[in-house]
Amino acid sequence: MNQDFNRKSKFPFIWAYSLIGTLIIISFLYFVNISIGIENFSNTVSLPVYTIIPGILVVLSIWATTKSEAIQEIPKKSLVFLVFAFSSWFIAEQTWNLYEHVLDIDPYPSVADFFYLAAPIFMFGSLVFFLKSTEKKISKKMTLFSSTISLLILIPSLVAIFNVSAEDEPFEVIIALSYPIVDSIVLVPAIITISFLISNKRSFFWIMIIVGLLVMLIADTSFLFLVIDNEYVDGHPVDILWISSYTIWAFMMFNIIKKSKH
Repeated sequence: MNQDFNRKSKFPFIWAYSLIGTLIIISFLYFVNISIGIENFSNTVSLPVYTIIPGILVVLSIWATTKSEAIQEIPKKSLVFLVFAFSSWFIAEQTWNLYEHVLDIDPYPSVADFFYLAAPIFMFGSLVFFLKSTEKKISKKMTLFSSTISLLILIPSLVAIFNVSAEDEPFEVIIALSYPIVDSIVLVPAIITISFLISNKRSFFWIMIIVGLLVMLIADTSFLFLVIDNEYVDGHPVDILWISSYTIWAFMMFNIIKKSKH
């Protein structure tokens, strides 16, 4: 009995240190590559990282659905939509890897963008189902506030992207404009969820899911401007943000699976 208690009490510390350690290692590898270069970085670091971590995330999220009845942090419908979101990101990353590392074709724009754009929409659905499950009435004031913040971020991004990509192919322009639009859509329930979590002081799981989402949105916006300026290359520091999101989410899914066994 005491051994079980000690294991339970130690788990949060081990979990937290493992997450922080993993993020530090990932960041270290990318910064070393930027500073002095790592031979064949794309194949030895970037490709495995973008395959293994999102893959683990999908496996853990599917595993979590099998234990949904014992998981209190997230309703089943919300969890299912998270699985769809994580799966979409995984497929997008593997499609990107196929174009980049196997076919040696510029992955942007490509079919990978369809899955990159679909993922936030599924995340939007997950957040909506979570908010509905709280039985907390979302005020018009909060909806208006979150929508306004989203628009204030969206409009400058659209204007900037349209101005610098006016001479690009129409399809590329549409894809470029789609990213900030989709991100702004998911940002609305994300802001509402943040407000709810702060006011109720609950659900560390959702706080970290939102943290990962915000990091992902920052990465998406940074990537678009890098691509427009032809400055993005495999191993760019912006990759740290995407990988950090996948890592945070994977650790959170493992966390709720572990809790479901108690």
